Amino acid sequence: MFRRLLSVCLMFFRTDRKQSFCRRLFLSVLLLLGLMVSLSAAGRRDSLRIHATLVGVGAINQLDTYMSPLEYTGTSLHFLQDNSRRASLLHRRLTLHHQVQATFSKTSSPGDHAHYWGAMAHWTVAARWRSVVSSRFYWEAGPQWGLHTGCLYHTRGGNNLAQGRLSTDLRLSSLASWSFPLSRRTATLCFQTDVQLIGLQFSPRYGESYYEMFELGHGGFHNVCVTSPFSAISSWHLLSLEIPFRTVSWRVGVAAGVTQSHVNHLKTHDWTTTFLIGCVRRFALIPSRL
Repeated sequence: MFRRLLSVCLMFFRTDRKQSFCRRLFLSVLLLLGLMVSLSAAGRRDSLRIHATLVGVGAINQLDTYMSPLEYTGTSLHFLQDNSRRASLLHRRLTLHHQVQATFSKTSSPGDHAHYWGAMAHWTVAARWRSVVSSRFYWEAGPQWGLHTGCLYHTRGGNNLAQGRLSTDLRLSSLASWSFPLSRRTATLCFQTDVQLIGLQFSPRYGESYYEMFELGHGGFHNVCVTSPFSAISSWHLLSLEIPFRTVSWRVGVAAGVTQSHVNHLKTHDWTTTFLIGCVRRFALIPSRL
């Protein structure tokens, strides 16, 4: 099975027109990732760090025609870790963001005869340029690279019991922040939105099993699909309110996520609405001097 998986990965390096485009896209993503890692290294000299840890619960609507033509609805649990710091580049107007999300869900068919059990992990890194409008309001915008993986399991059985999820994409990330006085404290209202521009997604063909792809060797470059707003829509939006209390700040928010695609004659979507709550810590690192 490992050899079959390796052969699918090696299909990136074939030379026809479509594969050459995907190879250039893949190398461009690696170049952008290397640039963000370099910026992250430059930002380590900055002392102020902001770490936010949030947990939440929400509603989810799922569709995956690889396993069922029906839409499933249910409940999802979320974990979100968001770290940010200011870099010393561009006159300290560059903000680096590193975010990790984990989602666990259980959804049911309309007649409650079958269920989906799902788990997804999202890792994103962004470099946003900050524009300060006033002492209380600023906005940020910049590129974001993301890696997304997970699995969806169908309890009803059949030939297709589960569907693997693996994708990477380049997004436009933006944030707006407004501070205002609230009961002798300074509260902060933020709105963040991330929208996919282009990416790559793994997907079997309609009626193609994982046994055929990896054991029989039928898998190939057709299982790696180029995604864009015309074939896949992926966006994430978060409206949050942060209120300081003693040494930490408390943050509450509502997040809405849309992930859907139509590739290889298969349709999928995950629509989520989540209520989040957690704490935010701000601290400074003192560089060591030898």
